[in-house]
Parts: sequence; C-alpha cells; structure tokens
Amino acid sequence: MSHSSTLSHINSTISHKLGEIEHQIEKLKEAKREIESLQEEAMSEIKDILRPHLDHHWTGTFAEEFDDKRDQAHTEAYRIVTDKYDGYMYRIGLKMTQLEIEKGGLLAARSIAREAEHLLTLGEEALDAVGDKIQSIKRSWSWFKWK
Repeated sequence: MSHSSTLSHINSTISHKLGEIEHQIEKLKEAKREIESLQEEAMSEIKDILRPHLDHHWTGTFAEEFDDKRDQAHTEAYRIVTDKYDGYMYRIGLKMTQLEIEKGGLLAARSIAREAEHLLTLGEEALDAVGDKIQSIKRSWSWFKWK
C-alpha cells in the first residue's frame, strides 16, 4: 500500500471514529439532561409526600404510625432521587471524560497524519519521514485496523 493510500485510509478511519465519539457524547449529554430534569421533578414531588402536615389535631396510634410510614417513604424516595440519580450522572460523566480523552488521541493522530500528508508534497527526500510518521500512528493507536 502506498503512503498516500495509507494516509487516506488513516484519515478516513479517524474521521469515522471521531463521528462515532461525537455521537456518543451527544447521546450522553442528552441522557444527563433528562436525568437532571427528572431529578428536579422528583424532588418537587417528594415534598408533597409530607403534605398535609399532621399537627396536634391528628393524634393517636394510627396517626403516629401513619406519620412514621410517611417519613420512611419520604426518606426512601429522597435517597433514591439523590443517590441513584447522582450515581447515574456520575457514571455518565466518567464515560464522557473517557470519550473526550479518546477524542483527544484521535485529534493527535489526525494532526500527525496531516503532517505526513504535508511531507508527501515535499517529494522523494521526505518519503522516509512520511514512513516514520505512519509507523508512529500504527504503533501509538491500537484502535487503527490495518488492511
């Protein structure tokens, strides 16, 4: 395979992978926004669990048991909405960071490929440098599949 066709293949692969990563990042951002919205809505609804407030007009064993069960339901709902939703958003954030790092690696590979393309325009004396750049990409980026 000539240097020119190898670089073309590298650039095509990089562009494809960058597109996939951007798509995944956008889907994760959308999911995070939806979870945040659901969390805000749930927090608002959780407040309603404690309404109406039972005051001194409602007394007795049944009233105390009801109030205890209602407090338990409120506590559990609050735990779910804070802990679990925050956990989901944390994991989404981690995955987005991982994808951003991968994207940075792809952008670096694209930069090296562009340098190699430029060297190709310099003629015969630059061919060894082009080969070195291509080998650098092959060694550094295991995601790249060779024909």
